[in-house]
Amino acid sequence: MDEQSLRNLLGSLDNEDLSEHGFVTCSNALIELDIRNVDLPEDLQILLQYKLTRYGAQYLAGPLESSTWSEAVDRVQNLFQRLQGQPSGDSFSVDDETLLLLKLIHNELWCLERVEQLQMIPVKEVAFCLALFLLVFKREGDFKVYRLVLNRGSVMEFLEAVVVVLQKVKVEGVPSPGDYQRFVCKKHRKVFKRLAKVYVILNRLYCMKIIQRDISAIIENDVDEAIRNTSMDRLLYKFKQHAELLKVPLDLRNHCIASPLT
Repeated sequence: MDEQSLRNLLGSLDNEDLSEHGFVTCSNALIELDIRNVDLPEDLQILLQYKLTRYGAQYLAGPLESSTWSEAVDRVQNLFQRLQGQPSGDSFSVDDETLLLLKLIHNELWCLERVEQLQMIPVKEVAFCLALFLLVFKREGDFKVYRLVLNRGSVMEFLEAVVVVLQKVKVEGVPSPGDYQRFVCKKHRKVFKRLAKVYVILNRLYCMKIIQRDISAIIENDVDEAIRNTSMDRLLYKFKQHAELLKVPLDLRNHCIASPLT
């Protein structure tokens, strides 16, 4: 969908809210345009975000019901199967179709990470890795360093393990705490351990990048003393907030930076 088609769709609504079909259409259009690095005019962005936010507040707020997250798991599986059919080629070179599928999977996982029944699965961790992998291509100059840790092969490996276990939970139900070893096969347990290590490294790199950005902003705008002091207070707060993350291995379930794409 292009800019004019979006305008026509929103114009046809007048003062009405988006339907479910309209919400899906607009959301997918935004994702497609984002992958193609197409910037929408500010007036269209504001109107579109307003409509999407109203729909979300009315119909998507609160925890996902069992039937809803089960459907989301099926969507993730279908998207991943399509992803497996994409040309592999270079580990650091992906086409627009692949990036679009990864973005759609990321968005589904971002919703699933809050589902109580799925807390035994590293959904949050793989969604965070996906977000940074996408940023490598969207803002290569800022995120190129992440290629040292993350590539297409590792992303596919992490996704495959998560998708398999998600489907198993959907079909068989949530295992008891003492049944994890049987429920998750040895191969996938190893993958989850590698994912945990990569997640910690990426979290630390991302945290340091945020702090570096704030320091640069303070240096570049060192004019007003009041603004400088406020900025320094904010920076020190961030150091304190992420001190444990930067110094020692963290508990993956209790310390997590939000996905960079959200």
